[in-house]
Amino acid sequence: MKIKSLMFAAMAVCLCVACTKDKVPTMDVTDAEGNALTSISLTFEGGEANANVISNCTWSASANANWITISPASYTNPNDEEKSTPVIITIAKNDGDARTAVITVTASEMDTPVQITVNQEESPVYNPIFTESWEVWPVSEDGWSYYCFGTDEDHDQSCVWGWAYEAQYYYGSSYWDGLFDAEAWLVSPVIDLEQYRYAILNFNHCYQWADPDQLTVWAAVDAGVYPIEDGYWFHKARPLGTWSQLFIPHMPSGDNLVTFEPTGDIDLSDFAGNKIRFAFRYIGTTTIAGTWQFDDIVVSAAE
Repeated sequence: MKIKSLMFAAMAVCLCVACTKDKVPTMDVTDAEGNALTSISLTFEGGEANANVISNCTWSASANANWITISPASYTNPNDEEKSTPVIITIAKNDGDARTAVITVTASEMDTPVQITVNQEESPVYNPIFTESWEVWPVSEDGWSYYCFGTDEDHDQSCVWGWAYEAQYYYGSSYWDGLFDAEAWLVSPVIDLEQYRYAILNFNHCYQWADPDQLTVWAAVDAGVYPIEDGYWFHKARPLGTWSQLFIPHMPSGDNLVTFEPTGDIDLSDFAGNKIRFAFRYIGTTTIAGTWQFDDIVVSAAE
């Protein structure tokens, strides 16, 4: 009986060895839709690409460029069973020329790796298409327009916006012989972005005695303006159109009205291909009525 048991054990070992030797190593790399992934193309802004590594082997992935990260970059397959592993490929923003790199996925027991080509377009070259430095009175039929209204009948909401003609900047404040409620919009002339793919807005600003949430910038494709009649240069209504708030990358410290600081690039690319207007929106209340000053407005665009 002992001899027979040993013989059966030996046969089982032989069968296991045969199974391992008969294993056919496989590996496929697919995109989120299940198609074979051979290339990735992104804009200069970069972003993420989703992939799946499907293999019955241990594998690892690497890129020949430091602007690409892969997570996870490897997987240890303990049982030689086919496993689908989700992988996120992150491509950094490109601030220079167009670039190309290669991701290589290598599996143990396989001689030929899978290679994925990554192409990223060049960073756009922006050129100014609109500037405003407040050297002259800006309100005109084709220029800037004002919208100011509130609930305080004792104050003239037209006083929210002001032009510092000597220092050449513009400001908003609902403090005039006391604090009062006001919502005020200063709407730009039409900005033509029809021939551009990308656009950004920049300006310098400072504020004091205000909550930054009261000081915002907006844009609209379908913005309309009321006509200026009989020299009446502001309107007690919100501006026409469907407005979207823009993200301001940098707000000043809010503790002085002397040091103007740059906003950083405010992205207008969602509006590229259209004629738009942008607007400064100021909110004042009977408890918080700060002052917001801004200057050196530039809209730049790239094809």
